[in-house]
Amino acid sequence: MHVNLIKRMSRIFSILIFFACILSMNGQQRRTLVIGLGEYEHPGWSKIHGDNDVPLITDLLRHCSYQSIATLTNSQATKQAIIDQFNQLVRQSHVGDTAYIHFSGHGQLVTDLNGDEDDGYDEAWIPYDAKPEYTTDYHGQNHLIDDEIVLLLQELRSAVGPSGQIIVVVDACHSGDSTRLPDDDNDIFIRGIAQPFEIPLDSADGKKTEKAKEEWTTLTACKNYQANFESKAANGQHCGALSLALSQNYKNFAHKDNPSIRAILENSIKRMGPRYSMTPTLTGDNAPLSTLFTSSTK
Repeated sequence: MHVNLIKRMSRIFSILIFFACILSMNGQQRRTLVIGLGEYEHPGWSKIHGDNDVPLITDLLRHCSYQSIATLTNSQATKQAIIDQFNQLVRQSHVGDTAYIHFSGHGQLVTDLNGDEDDGYDEAWIPYDAKPEYTTDYHGQNHLIDDEIVLLLQELRSAVGPSGQIIVVVDACHSGDSTRLPDDDNDIFIRGIAQPFEIPLDSADGKKTEKAKEEWTTLTACKNYQANFESKAANGQHCGALSLALSQNYKNFAHKDNPSIRAILENSIKRMGPRYSMTPTLTGDNAPLSTLFTSSTK
């Protein structure tokens, strides 16, 4: 009796192992982190509506079979909270998974301290608790500069492995004029700030660092020298032009190559009005966007 029980338990265990292996091979997940800021702690940042992009993008991602969707908006999106959520995404991810990172908010150029930028400036995402200018007590410690973002994405790449896919979408800009202007009965909202965050040069250590390889696909709203104008969704809310274009067109991406998808987004943004001379850009490993935005409802 005891021997038969052991044999039966052994068979059950073998079956469980078999199915675990099957699930492991076929259980790739789609995970995402969506960050949107329309409010900032410091009054020096102009009003924008990056938080309105969050429902647009999360709705899109649910239709594209993203099972794990984390969001950070406004006061939730401090630098540390963004880093913590990145780390959580890394811990959750496995080889073969797809990860989507979306940032909607202000951007700013920051003095490059490690010599990896030809123009002398790093690019930064602006979290909720960042300040726009260098002061005696604020040295940019709450800016999320591209060197830090690269390290987070490298960790994510290690987690999903070579077979995994990563896309980073940035509906921000580093060359805006951080202003709001009247336009008939509408307001113009521009993401970004033209004034770089200048760190005194004696803070630099003089080292030269080779720029890290971009082992993911990055889609940005516009070229560095262009302003990122906000648009309006059908419900009348201001939102990011790129975020709106994605939400309106992702179902048309199937079986198209990346240049065709980029052209669809550019044409969609141009149709929003004459001021939208914004050219979406794609950089990185050129993973096929058609698979990253595949709709689960056909």
